[in-house]
Amino acid sequence: TEIREEAFYKCKALKSFIISKNVKIIGEKAFYGCEKLKKVTFENTKKAPEIGEKAFSKTAKGIKFMAENKKTAKLLKTALKSSGVKTPNVYYVTYTKL
Repeated sequence: TEIREEAFYKCKALKSFIISKNVKIIGEKAFYGCEKLKKVTFENTKKAPEIGEKAFSKTAKGIKFMAENKKTAKLLKTALKSSGVKTPNVYYVTYTKL
């Protein structure tokens, strides 16, 4: 239910990441310095996780945050701004079951 502080600190290989709907907390500097991290997808949730300060600092320029619906995208944008991401690129994508 939590991604701890500095869990992926300066991880050079990380390019994308999916955050489970069960994650409630993303610790401070959890993805700090992951310079190749370009896309983070948040599974459908009714509430955005609590995001620690600088959790996504020094990641790839133009990093994209994906949400599975409009409401989650809005909540996520607010949470990212309060964690220090100045202008988060938050998008929502709808998946169709086949």
